[in-house]
Amino acid sequence: MWNATYAESHQYYTLPELVPIVLKVLSLQHTSKVSLAKESTNSSAAFDGKSTIPIWLDGKEVVTADTFDVYSPLNQSKLYSCSSANEDDVSLEIQSAQKAFLTWSQTKPHIRRDIFLRAADEYKRRKDELRNYSLTETRASDAMFNVEHEAAYQACKDVAGLIQIASTGKMPIVSAEGGSSAVLNEPFGVVLGIAPWNTPNILGIRACLQPLAMGNTLILKGPEAAPATYWGIASLLHAAGLPAGCLNTLYHRTQDASKITNALISNPMIKKINFTGLTAVGSIIASLAGKHLKPLVLELGGKASAIICEDADLGLAAV
Repeated sequence: MWNATYAESHQYYTLPELVPIVLKVLSLQHTSKVSLAKESTNSSAAFDGKSTIPIWLDGKEVVTADTFDVYSPLNQSKLYSCSSANEDDVSLEIQSAQKAFLTWSQTKPHIRRDIFLRAADEYKRRKDELRNYSLTETRASDAMFNVEHEAAYQACKDVAGLIQIASTGKMPIVSAEGGSSAVLNEPFGVVLGIAPWNTPNILGIRACLQPLAMGNTLILKGPEAAPATYWGIASLLHAAGLPAGCLNTLYHRTQDASKITNALISNPMIKKINFTGLTAVGSIIASLAGKHLKPLVLELGGKASAIICEDADLGLAAV
């Protein structure tokens, strides 16, 4: 199932062991309500194409002390500045996500579902804004943006529709006479998502939806080349009602990549890692994750070769 990589399955075999599990499941039906984050008063205007792009920390937009410049891939002109996280910022983001996990992991599936459905509405409402970010930063064609935007919109709805089923446990039959068993799907905790600059709308939102759907909280490390697009993704999820701390975002200067990535992966509160990007970088991340015995999901590049014939429509082939 699609949730298999973001929930741990635990199996219990005897009736005495089953009793506390059932009590735990019943107790979840009486958890206190989560107060949804209010839409930031400047959620669609905090970044105006001229100001410095902030990180998201505990539901707030924060401009860090350090920044870096973002350049146009078309002519290398400066587009704007972006906040650059340091190791102290990393620590604050993880602490915020860990605190939010204690409550978010207890929310009912329908609460998460409704947030994702509102996020889909936000995608539609803010399509022109997101198009501007994407085309400015990646110079993708309008046709390509439309494809990934529709995919992101549908992903919000698809994941929303699967949350209830994916969150349901199982009662498998066991061979032991008089024995019983139960399988519960439980979230890992704080997940680190590292997503790329290409097709950022779909790959960025995809890195968020599935971990959040299963009750995890997320640190999303966005690319230096497309920070406005990733700011937009976090902005619309917060506008949809995602509680503070459930999704924290950060970016960093190129020269800080090693120390920031190491600070993230080595932190004991990070329980799982999801990376999409270059094979060479994936190898480094896999090595760091292995050092700390942390599970990870890798989607690596270099496997999408294509043959373009002489009579091909080059414009269509490029898309």
